[in-house]
Amino acid sequence: MKKLPWILLVIVIFLFYLSLKTDGFKTFINNESTLKKTLETTYNHITELEKNEDWTGLYNYLAPNDKNSTNLNQFINSSQTARKTYNRIYTVNNIEIRGDRGIIDRSLSFCINPDCLNIDRKTITGKKEYILIDNKWYFNLKNNIICDRNEPYPISSEFDRAISLIIQRLLEQNHPITTSRADSFKSIKNCLNIQYASTDDEMKGTEGLFYFSPSSSKEDLRILVSPRYQIKDDLLTAILLSHELIHAYFYTIDGNLFLSCFEDEAQAFRLQLLFMSTLNNEEIASLTYRYNNRTSPESIAALDLPLTIVNYSSVGPSESDPAYNKILNYVKNNSYYQEQCKNQ
Repeated sequence: MKKLPWILLVIVIFLFYLSLKTDGFKTFINNESTLKKTLETTYNHITELEKNEDWTGLYNYLAPNDKNSTNLNQFINSSQTARKTYNRIYTVNNIEIRGDRGIIDRSLSFCINPDCLNIDRKTITGKKEYILIDNKWYFNLKNNIICDRNEPYPISSEFDRAISLIIQRLLEQNHPITTSRADSFKSIKNCLNIQYASTDDEMKGTEGLFYFSPSSSKEDLRILVSPRYQIKDDLLTAILLSHELIHAYFYTIDGNLFLSCFEDEAQAFRLQLLFMSTLNNEEIASLTYRYNNRTSPESIAALDLPLTIVNYSSVGPSESDPAYNKILNYVKNNSYYQEQCKNQ
């Protein structure tokens, strides 16, 4: 009998051992290159189904755990009520395999109106997550990756406490709207880069400022806070950040493509007022005391906001939400926002 060289024998034994290990065997067979190709093929098929509005075909790719909670009719109804777009063009920018998860960085170009002209096209970018189950790729109902960071930015502890207070108060209401907003803020928490400005001159007349531009990154959401807040309590900081956080969240989901400058500010003020409405009795008493004693300009500004907005007209674009119309009219009549939004 011919003897095998010892190194060849070691290789044979290793491969045999690998074949006995389920995870090892999958890794050995489903190499990254193959998984990327199968994921891209699946993604292309999914996008074709979306363009053709074949919701039944799309449902076949919904992850089994989501099918347990969402039947076909519910899925179709949800898909049909989503924002309507036309002439979609999907572009895959990058594919990454992370174990049994596939991440597609993609761009989507589309028109809002059916009579689409290239000058009217809008483009959104983002990452989608897919799950590998029994060698087939699926998606979850919530498969948008909002913030692709495992660790938060180093920020001052008072900002951490303020964000936690916002999320806590919103969740305590046990209402779909406040829960949704709390989940939105949790989804971007690791991407929030909140810092104090060196001087108030950097603040351009505001107390909080969310930076966004074509060169901004969705994984580096920069919020600048007036240095005066270094000596303020967490409650005032939370009220300020509740306004800026919604700007940051809308930026990550490309919400600014669908909102005018005035509407974006109105949404931020609406969230700020929503958060203030969730405060407990002690927190309200603290604000009221400082307001009545005129000891805190920030408290005065916070409580003057709803007292001012209530006097504005409720006539506006939203037939179902007159309160939002009041906020929007307040923003449109504010000289600061008139200047900020004049070229947008």
